[in-house]
Amino acid sequence: LVVVTIVAALLFTKEFTLVSFDEHFASVSGWPVRGIDLLAMSLTTLLVVVGLHAVGLVLVVARLILPAVTARLWSNRVATIVILAAGFGAGTGYFGAALSATFPDAPTGAVTVHVGGEWFIISLLFSPHAGLLIVALRQVRYSLRIAHEHLIEGLYVYGASGQMSDRIASRAELQAIAQERGRS
Repeated sequence: LVVVTIVAALLFTKEFTLVSFDEHFASVSGWPVRGIDLLAMSLTTLLVVVGLHAVGLVLVVARLILPAVTARLWSNRVATIVILAAGFGAGTGYFGAALSATFPDAPTGAVTVHVGGEWFIISLLFSPHAGLLIVALRQVRYSLRIAHEHLIEGLYVYGASGQMSDRIASRAELQAIAQERGRS
């Protein structure tokens, strides 16, 4: 079953990607959208049904979704996401099983999901494209850049207004001039 799924995924990668991301374009281009969608859903359903009997719903859902979502945080390209998701899936399985073997009372499935969850949280915080800390850092940098540009504009306007004197204007005065300049 795993081999059939892998072969189908490799053979129909382009079609699955096309239908998943732009169904209308695929339809207009003449692709059999319903057939491709049916094949993708059938393969997913088959894996879930077989996995349900083997390990249970929570583990199947976690092992199916966590690697893909974690990989998506690290890339925007489908091929890279597929490779990363396979790596995250294999890594969580390996490290989860190894930790479970180290601690005999810990169930392998739960430890594996825990490891996957930890990788997801680390990715959510630190991934270069969508990491919360990285996004917050970009926003702070952007705010500082805008404040700097407003300060430069205020200095320019203050100097151009002919109000220059020997004293240095306060930051509040410069900001007021920049805001007044922005309104006019």
